[in-house]
Amino acid sequence: EELELPEYVRSAGPDPSNDPDNAWKESWRLLEDMYLSDKYPLASIGVSNFHLTDIEHLDNFARIHPHVLQVNIWSLLFDVNLVEYCHKHRIHVQVYNAIQGTVMNPEVAPRAFHRIQKVAYEIGDELGTTVTPAQVILAWLIQHGVSVIPRTSRLARLEENSAVAIMNIPAMNDTQVETVAHTVESYLSGDDLEQDIHVS
Repeated sequence: EELELPEYVRSAGPDPSNDPDNAWKESWRLLEDMYLSDKYPLASIGVSNFHLTDIEHLDNFARIHPHVLQVNIWSLLFDVNLVEYCHKHRIHVQVYNAIQGTVMNPEVAPRAFHRIQKVAYEIGDELGTTVTPAQVILAWLIQHGVSVIPRTSRLARLEENSAVAIMNIPAMNDTQVETVAHTVESYLSGDDLEQDIHVS
């Protein structure tokens, strides 16, 4: 991949594959320089797909601590220590794969999907409009202080996932929050819920 880069990129510095344990540190130092400079209008800098040990290692030498950590949605449930660390150190958590990893494949956990459908129907009934399972998951994440990057190539999905649509969803009650958490966990683990419910 390095050889396929334009010459001006390759000549910008040494090949990072020669020192993979430290190349990312130089990238972080450059981001810090840009953030601290008046020349670049950067509001925040962050990292992606770091584990807890990576973040802790970064904290040992960073002048600026990351403002954002972008991770796969499974980190919320299966890397709880990482999420707690981020909250404690004021690092905003942003997830991707929120829909693709969950309700896009209802056959992975059909009983869990029925539960999230029920929550969607309850909220939709309260609002007097249709609410989708995907919107429920996005609202659940946002209501827990996690931002989301939903991606799609379909215009209808773009409207469904829009900030306007999600912001109209009221705060969920404790039962709904717990249901969504169990549903997401079922999808991510591949273990469907034991009991099914009827959803018309």
